[in-house]
Amino acid sequence: MNKLNINKNYTSIIAIVGLMMTIIVPFNVYASYISLTILILLFPFFMYDVIYKKSYKKMKHIKYLLIFILAYIITIFLSEKNNLISTVHVFIWMIIYMIYIYPSNKTIDYKESLIQFYRGNKIIIIITAMIQVIAISFFIFNYGTKVGSTFIGMYYNRNSGITIDSIQLSWISITCIAGSLINYTLIQNKIINAPKNKYFYLGCIVLSLITLETTLTRNTIYSTIALFLFIIFIYTFKKLQNRFKNILAILLLSISITTVSLGIFLITDKVIRKELPNIIIQLPKKDSMKTPSSEINSEQKTNENSEGNTVTTNQPSAESPRENKNTVSLERSKESRFKYGLSGRYEIWRCGINVIKSYPLFGVSTGDMIAKTIETNEGNEFYKVFENSPNVFASQHNAIMHELVASGFVGFILLTLFIFYMAKDTLVYLYKCKFTANFKIVCILASIIATFIFVIGIGQSIFCFQVSFISAYLWYIFQYLEMCIQLKEVEE
Repeated sequence: MNKLNINKNYTSIIAIVGLMMTIIVPFNVYASYISLTILILLFPFFMYDVIYKKSYKKMKHIKYLLIFILAYIITIFLSEKNNLISTVHVFIWMIIYMIYIYPSNKTIDYKESLIQFYRGNKIIIIITAMIQVIAISFFIFNYGTKVGSTFIGMYYNRNSGITIDSIQLSWISITCIAGSLINYTLIQNKIINAPKNKYFYLGCIVLSLITLETTLTRNTIYSTIALFLFIIFIYTFKKLQNRFKNILAILLLSISITTVSLGIFLITDKVIRKELPNIIIQLPKKDSMKTPSSEINSEQKTNENSEGNTVTTNQPSAESPRENKNTVSLERSKESRFKYGLSGRYEIWRCGINVIKSYPLFGVSTGDMIAKTIETNEGNEFYKVFENSPNVFASQHNAIMHELVASGFVGFILLTLFIFYMAKDTLVYLYKCKFTANFKIVCILASIIATFIFVIGIGQSIFCFQVSFISAYLWYIFQYLEMCIQLKEVEE
């Protein structure tokens, strides 16, 4: 039985790592092959768990997810111009997130579960750290290229190399930070007996912060700041709760300390981002930048890779930082194509609102999103911005908008209920429990989930309808959060 339990943990890790590999392949067909191969490998384990072990039945709020799945099936049948293969692909991954990766093993004890969690995270951390080291090395030694308005470390052309864009590299970084924080906490609180390894995880956090600054992706940099702020706020609130009885005073003091921390983070980030171009200029460079094939652009990436820091249709050719050290800041300040700023997201959201008005109850599903966006918006000023590149509408670049467009208000409400009750249980636990090792673990897990959904989710569609490693990792974290907040007997 333990062997099967360990297999479940490691098959979840295989899914996350496998999806991570889809971001470093050049064309959508290869990424799809990788994703489908992982799906085929996972399916026997998934069916065994659903039919025989029925892990999903043991999760407290699973009913909202099961009803959501039924509602989404209705959405698929109602869609008129559905890309069936793409829709089924996303739908099966959605089920695996909710019914396989999310449910925890109740047959093993608390400590054994966290040991498995530690081992799984370690695999993810090692792989993300290796990708970042390679990316930074390419970046420093001028093997990089320019994607959108950002210089990045990895690239691909038809003759050699691999590709990874700045937003995907930043997702790698924040995943590494999240995993490292979890494993460091497990070691620090003596749940895992590996005291020397904590320095490795601290090093991975530093490496990831450096990588984030080289990508210059605003959403993920601010998400990382938000992650640390969530942790600071929860820790501060709990410490003050033990000293004061007035809840208003505790709240105000906690907010004040968090606000001061925010100011320090923002000032530090501003200084680093100001000095980074000057540091890069002074690094030894080769005479010429390697330029990727002009045929490779953001539209060729899969649904896994459709997210970007800036929504672009024609990638500008690479130029050396030596030629213009302020290229990034100048291009970001212009954004002349986008009347309302936000890198074109505002126009996408306005088009999405029109789709929601036309299909409010069940939405249009992921496979029908582009066709329905064109149908409901053709001719208006917001659609004209992307008239020649309608593939950008495969994603709404916002978690809430994406759920509403894909599954309508029915699906959105069901997912919101799941998140609401998970949040309620977590907050009640954090408020009532003592300052134990388990409290610290819950604090880290809750902060990661809050950051992924409510901060990264502002600019990216990561929560449910995205076949990507960061979505899979989010559901993986959900599993252990629910397990930890149900451990009343451990606390006693």
